[in-house]
Amino acid sequence: MRQANNRFLYLILATLTLICVATAPGWGDTLLGHYYILPVGHPDTERGIDGVVTGLVNPTLGPDGFPVVSAFGMTNNGASHPITDRNGLNEILWWTPGQDGVTAWKTQVDMLPLNLNPLFPFNNGCDGACGGGYVAAYWTGVFNLASPGTVTFNLGSDDDAWVFVDNMLQVDNGGIHGFSTTPTITTPLSAGSHTVDLFFADRHTVQSGIFFSADVAITATPEPASLLLLGSGLLGAVGVLRRKINL
Repeated sequence: MRQANNRFLYLILATLTLICVATAPGWGDTLLGHYYILPVGHPDTERGIDGVVTGLVNPTLGPDGFPVVSAFGMTNNGASHPITDRNGLNEILWWTPGQDGVTAWKTQVDMLPLNLNPLFPFNNGCDGACGGGYVAAYWTGVFNLASPGTVTFNLGSDDDAWVFVDNMLQVDNGGIHGFSTTPTITTPLSAGSHTVDLFFADRHTVQSGIFFSADVAITATPEPASLLLLGSGLLGAVGVLRRKINL
């Protein structure tokens, strides 16, 4: 009887392993997404709607890996006004919990093409209009080129969105605006591995969403914390199964 129970346990373990591997970062055409909530009253939200505004951020990511507000972005006199939520290095802090009331929502692996429209806090059906705040998120991944060449990205967003490759800005869809698309062919890239960082923020009520695709296979960037949680979850599930089987 115990031998039969062990065979059943091993079957369950194998199934759980396959499920975990198939959903782990780095498997398939995916990005690793980090989601946050900007609170109602955040200083960079509910400004005027000024359409797509390029040049709000510098062409390279800051030392902490976030977009840096440009001189123009700090003095913008358009309807959306300057971006004020930034650190001493002028990196945008929309994705930093605790800053100006920003809270963490979730971290998950998202399949590509990414099509999150609408994208509201806690999937509650609305954003600041009903007091739920605004979603800000960023995604990370890697891709490989067998030879030097370019990559085509298709990005659509409401509101701000930026795509960086190897820390360099490739797609600029900034500003508070309705859903706007920006197909872009990258500058020439070398053969080998390249990183992708996609940033997004909803900063105005009524609508919110993002679409992203690429003509190259991208895989989510693994993170030690994510893998640790994955492993601990698997071990916990196996422990529960073993206790139940041995009862």
